[in-house]
Amino acid sequence: MRRGGTAAFLDITGFKAFNDHYGVSLGDLVIRRLGEILSEEVRPGFTGHVGGDDFVCIGDDDGFRPRVEAARLRFRALAPGFYQDRDREAGGIEAFDRYGGYRFFPFMDLTVVFIKPADRGEAVEALSLRAGREKSRLRGAPVAGELAPLLAAPGFAEMSDRDRKALLEAAGILREKGAVKGITDLLLGRCGWNVRKSAALALGRIGGKEAVSALLLAVRDGSPHVRTRAVEGLVLASGRDAGPLIAPLANDPNTWVRRAVLRGIGGAGWSPGLPLLKKAALATRADPMNTRAERAAALEGMALLGDPSSSSFLAGLCSDPGYEPSREAYRALCAGGGDPAAARVLERGVIPENLRLDGVSPGNLKAIEALAASKLTRNGLRLLEAFPGRLSPETASILRRWLGEAPGELFHQLVQVLEARGVPGNPSCAVRVAARLERGDPALDPRSVGRFLIWLSRSPGVRPGVFLRPFLRMPSGQVRLAAATALSMCRASLDGAGC
Repeated sequence: MRRGGTAAFLDITGFKAFNDHYGVSLGDLVIRRLGEILSEEVRPGFTGHVGGDDFVCIGDDDGFRPRVEAARLRFRALAPGFYQDRDREAGGIEAFDRYGGYRFFPFMDLTVVFIKPADRGEAVEALSLRAGREKSRLRGAPVAGELAPLLAAPGFAEMSDRDRKALLEAAGILREKGAVKGITDLLLGRCGWNVRKSAALALGRIGGKEAVSALLLAVRDGSPHVRTRAVEGLVLASGRDAGPLIAPLANDPNTWVRRAVLRGIGGAGWSPGLPLLKKAALATRADPMNTRAERAAALEGMALLGDPSSSSFLAGLCSDPGYEPSREAYRALCAGGGDPAAARVLERGVIPENLRLDGVSPGNLKAIEALAASKLTRNGLRLLEAFPGRLSPETASILRRWLGEAPGELFHQLVQVLEARGVPGNPSCAVRVAARLERGDPALDPRSVGRFLIWLSRSPGVRPGVFLRPFLRMPSGQVRLAAATALSMCRASLDGAGC
């Protein structure tokens, strides 16, 4: 690291659950899109992909941290666009965690850890630890280098399509460079279309010039299934460079291919494709190649692109009572941000899952903050956690009051927001939560209460006695242990923090 520089280590919260739930193809697209966002926002500066869902950024000037935070906010606004409708409405997915438990995972977000110049000695070690996570994710998978001979073996042609597709999937996940020729032969050969489309996707994951060359031939395949996967593969393999390669296929005779192109332009982050997306999003009922599904795909592409310059165009679509699909148009408007999006949100009175606050005027920002704090919702808390600037005293007071009634996951998320935004606790917070515990509120789990107590222990003005009555006497051993830990932390900081 250069003298005086600062490093930021970033990983995607909830990525493993998303990757397991939706598959590695969409997971790869998320990784690539984040890399492009970081490269665009953290300039001047260095951005590197450590492995898996981990990135590192290094900068020298005072504006480095704000630029990293801007990238985080931008990713946060785009992340919901990677989920299906039912999961967007739910605010996330139900999936197994790394301990085998089934729980709810909110939308993906970025965790950022800054390492100051004084901590330079720890940077290499932290980097190595993070890079090792990718190996853990693939534990139990074939070892890289073993699949190329299997794909070339005579017995491969005798396997069932299901088994061949499984091998192709594994080759893509492991980025099996040595298998590119064998996969290319399958893609351009006489296999069934279901095997060829798996080959296209595997090449997209592996990437490289040879894979891209094969995929450019595959976009002319006679099967629309293969052409669709070839488009998706090009986006995975080439990122933004895929934009001009797939744009001509917006006139493909098959609607699935056209939709893949429209979504792919946004997923690749290819801004020059915005006019094409706008054209496809317009409601021209007389055009047989402009169906509702294709307009929805174009709007999904615009949402993934998140270009603020499209806000006025999208606001016009949202204002047209006859426009369909209106829900996708509204989502794309919110992803672009700006005052047109803020005005629409305030008109509806509900915080969406993907509102981007870039370019919103101070007056509208204040109104959005008040709206987010007025109703206890997952989207509102998520927005407040990443809200630009300091939260107002009114909002802080409202959040503390919500501790008295926030259920389950919302309570945990609320404490997380209070921690992240540096909102201090007070004795009334302890009274509210203690009252809920005393009446046996089932919405409070020990894990969340423990986090609450640790947050409270770090708040100036909270005396140790708060934890003696009544948390240390609760029936739950986990709550008592958390209270004892918080009490110890509070006493240890008496001299330094006035606890």
